[in-house]
Amino acid sequence: MELRLRVRHADFPEILRAYAERRLGFALSRFANRIGRLTARIDDVNGPRGGIDKLCCINAKLIPTGTVVMHAVDANAVVAIDRVADRIARAVRRKLERRRDRRRRSNKLWAGGLAQTARPAQ
Repeated sequence: MELRLRVRHADFPEILRAYAERRLGFALSRFANRIGRLTARIDDVNGPRGGIDKLCCINAKLIPTGTVVMHAVDANAVVAIDRVADRIARAVRRKLERRRDRRRRSNKLWAGGLAQTARPAQ
């Protein structure tokens, strides 16, 4: 899993970057072999005006195909990072489960169809 972290329109300390990398790595480590690239963007939307304006956006490119995108906005950047890390982990898990279930369903249908056609006629 390749992690790219971009910070725009804000002066975020290096410790916040390290926290984001650690938090995202922890939340998505069990899916590391299924995620090709993870792009995280932290943005101060309102700039110096303040308010609820820390945006954290995560884009996960899944292997072999698929993309999961999540956003969180909060006054505190750490809270926004935590929220989006939890959300992206749940979304990736759901997407991979759906893919696995779809594959299993199609295999059952395929195997069932073959079993019916292979029976001798009486």
